[in-house]
Amino acid sequence: VGEQPIKMLIDSKAGARMAVGEMLTNMASARISNIGEIRCRANWMWPAKLPHEGALLYDAAVAMSSLCVGLGIAVDGGKDSLSMAATIQGETVKSPGSLVILGYAPVPDITKKVTPDIKRPGESALALIDLGQGKNRLGGSALAQAFDQLGDKSPDVDDPRLLRNSFLAVQQMIYDVFILSLHDRSDGGFITAVAEMCMASRCGFSVSIPHANEALESLFGEELGFVIELGAESEKRVFEICESFEVPISMIGITLASTICTVDAKDTGELWRCTTMELRCLWE
Repeated sequence: VGEQPIKMLIDSKAGARMAVGEMLTNMASARISNIGEIRCRANWMWPAKLPHEGALLYDAAVAMSSLCVGLGIAVDGGKDSLSMAATIQGETVKSPGSLVILGYAPVPDITKKVTPDIKRPGESALALIDLGQGKNRLGGSALAQAFDQLGDKSPDVDDPRLLRNSFLAVQQMIYDVFILSLHDRSDGGFITAVAEMCMASRCGFSVSIPHANEALESLFGEELGFVIELGAESEKRVFEICESFEVPISMIGITLASTICTVDAKDTGELWRCTTMELRCLWE
């Protein structure tokens, strides 16, 4: 499932593309028959009868359609709820326009899959496939929402070919049993993905970001991407697969058998430290 209603408040086209991207990065965890066999149900919720909203819906639908064509997938159903507004005490209150897209495809072998929980605490490394191409736009993010902000620049699918290639690369890694666990980062950011992976296994982590002055963007930017757990024996092969598909990948840290969680900046050192239980309380 993919849905990005907060990002659609900033840019309906980008939000629609990000919903498709989130659906695809969620689906990547299970080995499917072929990317061309993915079908989708698109559910639109929109106050389309109000001024300007019909145009925003049109733009979003065209953006979704164009991206699906570029990816080689198809929408074959769904529904529309286009009267998403009410008048309360004389004031018109409208729902945020949103697209909820559900993708499905045949799965030839149900054992060929990965889950997000860390499998080898203290023995594995963490890598990031960054589909934002170095951008870390915070518009429409959970971080902005936590501070009662919206932002002005939403993440987007800037390169459909890169999204398609990354999906195929991950599918190859799963088929060849080269990765231990996988989580997408477009719903909360990179640090949320890592935290959820480690909380599920009651273990810790140590991750690094390039620059301390870009910590919020690096940790909470909700660009498309994958966090992957790798064993030392698979690291070389995973990087080779990414290179063959022209997909960027970088090592970002390690898992820990203890419950210590740390974030370091390469230019200044340690930025933050807590235990997994403290992290869980923050996450809740």
